[in-house]
Amino acid sequence: MRVGLDAVSPRTRAVVDVVCADPQIYKYPMMRRLAFDYRGDATHMMWFDDDSCLLPGVEPLAWLGAVTQRAATATGSLGATRRR
Repeated sequence: MRVGLDAVSPRTRAVVDVVCADPQIYKYPMMRRLAFDYRGDATHMMWFDDDSCLLPGVEPLAWLGAVTQRAATATGSLGATRRR
């Protein structure tokens, strides 16, 4: 998993292995850095903006399992590809 964070606290950096930008470089430069500098073998990318969250009552592991299952059979993008 790669996580990109803009302008986070030293406390956050201490507990999360991240690609950091401080001062922040904003969404699209960070997205490009995460995608194009990646040298691993992952086949999918998931982006969460700063206002993204799971709804209350959603079990994170069940949600991740459902996303993983859909990603295995989908081509292209899952979910919203633009801000509504």
